[in-house]
Amino acid sequence: GNHLYDRGRYEEAAAAFLKVEQNFPKNSLAPSARMNAGYAYFQAGKHEAAIAQFEWTGSDPAQKPAADYWNGVSRQTLGQTEEAARKFQTTIEAAPNGPFAEKALFQWADLDLRAGKTDVARDRFLDLAKRFPKSDLAAEGLHLAADAAIRGGKPDEAQPLLDQFARAFPKHRLKPQQDLLQGRVFELRGDEANRQKAIGLYNAVIRESAHAPTQNAARLSLARCLHRAGQS
Repeated sequence: GNHLYDRGRYEEAAAAFLKVEQNFPKNSLAPSARMNAGYAYFQAGKHEAAIAQFEWTGSDPAQKPAADYWNGVSRQTLGQTEEAARKFQTTIEAAPNGPFAEKALFQWADLDLRAGKTDVARDRFLDLAKRFPKSDLAAEGLHLAADAAIRGGKPDEAQPLLDQFARAFPKHRLKPQQDLLQGRVFELRGDEANRQKAIGLYNAVIRESAHAPTQNAARLSLARCLHRAGQS
């Protein structure tokens, strides 16, 4: 199975993994084989088949955090957002400090943000940053918490989060995106002085960022800001 998986022959790999459980159902490796079959089906884009394997494997306490997490990701891919959220929740409950808990919390918060539940999303992202401060996702969580506050029209809640990010991650790759959020905070304040600060930030991101999507986002923000200021 592993050889087929590494060669990108995912459906064949899944079938090979399943034969381990079929031929040796009481073998201690059977749950891992079913888990690997789920991974293979996921890579093949067979998400319903992947979910079936993750559901079966989730009955094993040792496999449950990983199984429920990938079950949730599979359901999220299929647009089953409520079911995905429940799986992310059970992932965290099964192992609150485990390696899949931070990933599940991030995905759960992202579901809330996409659904427009900005306050809930902000709190989940902040929980992530607080509980896993050394995680690779901590910075993204803090960044998206500020984003959620801004989307909710709450610049006074976003500003402390932006300041916290700047102190904790002064050289982070997300700094240009942070500058865009800072510009949005200035815009939301509504007065001319803050609008000019936003314009200055957007122009700086356009000049300094090497990331084309970020530059494009800055250009759109600048155009919006200039239009509102009557300078378009």
